[in-house]
Amino acid sequence: MECVFEQTIVTPAVAFICDMGMLTNDPTIPEKVQAHLKVLERFDGMQPDYRLNGIAIRHWDDYWFGKSMLRGDTLPHYWACLTARSWQDYAELSGDKSFLPRAQNAIRNCLCTFHEDNTASCAYMYPFSIDGARGEFYDEWANDQDFALYFALQIL
Repeated sequence: MECVFEQTIVTPAVAFICDMGMLTNDPTIPEKVQAHLKVLERFDGMQPDYRLNGIAIRHWDDYWFGKSMLRGDTLPHYWACLTARSWQDYAELSGDKSFLPRAQNAIRNCLCTFHEDNTASCAYMYPFSIDGARGEFYDEWANDQDFALYFALQIL
């Protein structure tokens, strides 16, 4: 069964409300987006490992987008950068600069899927073992990494 509710269902709500607030200059909009931010926070891990720090949990993304097709936790996955963009949008809208370090942390941690030898990966398979297969590796396929780079150029 696929996930019925995940981080990229919430990030568009934050983006659209923030965009509306920036277009209209309505001072009530920042308060209206806060409920969505609280939901979005629930997807973020705040663990010492950079792959789990400010990174939204993603399930099965390697199955859909990777070569190994494992149904495990993919931390990070490039779609986690949408949360970073949400933090930045809210900081810009509300003037609350405390969200900027969160945005920067999240996007930097998403960039670990790019390697020093100029290769990249669609996801890191975080668990030690996934359905009996060894985890803790970057998937061989690189696809859509430009997505994370696009947001990194805006945030960093």
